[in-house]
Amino acid sequence: MGRCYQRNKAWYLDYRDHRGNRVRTVAEGTRNRREAAKALAARESQESWIQNQIALGLYDGRHNHVEIEPLLEGYLMHTVATKRYATAFAWREALADTVGGFEREANERESRAWPPRQETELDDLKAIRKAFVRGPLDVGRVDEITPARIEAWTAARKGSYQARTLILRVNVLKAFLNWAVREGRIRSNPIQGVRTGLRAAQGRWRALTPGEARALLAASAEPYRTIWLAFLTTGMRHGELAKLTWPDVSFSTNTIRVRQETCKTHGQRDIPMHPELRGRLLALWREAKDTEGPVFPNANGKPWTENLDARFRACLRKAGIGPRVVKERQGLGLLDTDRTGRPVREELPRAKTRREAEAELRERSSRRPRPRVVIHSLRHTFATELIREGANPKVVSDLLGHSTVQMTLQTYAHVWPQDREAAIGRLNFGTKLAQGTEGESQVLDKTGTYEN
Repeated sequence: MGRCYQRNKAWYLDYRDHRGNRVRTVAEGTRNRREAAKALAARESQESWIQNQIALGLYDGRHNHVEIEPLLEGYLMHTVATKRYATAFAWREALADTVGGFEREANERESRAWPPRQETELDDLKAIRKAFVRGPLDVGRVDEITPARIEAWTAARKGSYQARTLILRVNVLKAFLNWAVREGRIRSNPIQGVRTGLRAAQGRWRALTPGEARALLAASAEPYRTIWLAFLTTGMRHGELAKLTWPDVSFSTNTIRVRQETCKTHGQRDIPMHPELRGRLLALWREAKDTEGPVFPNANGKPWTENLDARFRACLRKAGIGPRVVKERQGLGLLDTDRTGRPVREELPRAKTRREAEAELRERSSRRPRPRVVIHSLRHTFATELIREGANPKVVSDLLGHSTVQMTLQTYAHVWPQDREAAIGRLNFGTKLAQGTEGESQVLDKTGTYEN
């Protein structure tokens, strides 16, 4: 038997559906216990009818008349168990912006967050669980999620959201519904074929040119020079390098191991060490106080997961990389680089002082974003330079930890202008068109045909 209870002036229904799954949902339109009990009886009667239809072979047991709340609860717990907590957190926020989420108190400790980071007993799980709040789609059941609602939701946010963010929101919602289909909770994904019609801006981050990479290393002091070199010669992600410990570095096999628990895709891989990086890591290992701790610790001896971005930006400014205000003949100007690394100069006629010029630079960056140089750009540089030097794309994909070569080539393999020019220069049939076969010359006349 189910039960009805009140929480925050709202009445909730707690019952078992025809598959035995526990369902907890808001009893909308109920003002007292009597009305909530009637709603509960109606729900249980409907589930009993479905169960009888299944027994008679007239119903397949799967339908889309399922409440969002119990499905979302199970999916959030599934993401915490199977994905990194940072990914589970991002997907939780994405779903909260569409179908809804569970209320959380401000400045809440992680141990009291929902879903919890670590395994929690059932009684404790009930205690920390917050009330369910519908999202902007304002749907209570799966069958209420329609392509028209998704299109209206996307159209209302095109001006305030980036295209990449909207695409992520819709894709996470699809992943949630696909999981419910695989679990047998619903019959089908109602928005499987929905396309947002948006195109994410390509090139959010660009790779460094070889000259810029050398300038960055030359302008950086230790230990940052070794850290940037490790990024450039291993292609590791920020989180992977920050959590790298000395047992992961093998000087006997000359490899660095990215453990499964630190990898974004939960796949372990071994990366050969560059000779220069090996020498620097060996020197750090000899001076390390804790040979079992992190390779690059901060001042407190902990993994360097914070403040490294600020250090990287400072080194970029010192190396002269990135957008900056420069003096022009007519006043102040902007010096930047495009995604191919070529310098681009723009005038700032309205700026009279450097402060005004920097303010206009920030305004232009927000209005017309350009590919930025961040720590992740070093990973792009690693992949780009390997492919430029003729490395097998499959090998590069394996070193980066990608599941497909297409991901490596489409996102991480940048093309420089000199590469295009060199490719055209390799063509050797351009001069042969003017020479005929066996000494006979062929001339292309105005009609587009060859004359001997």
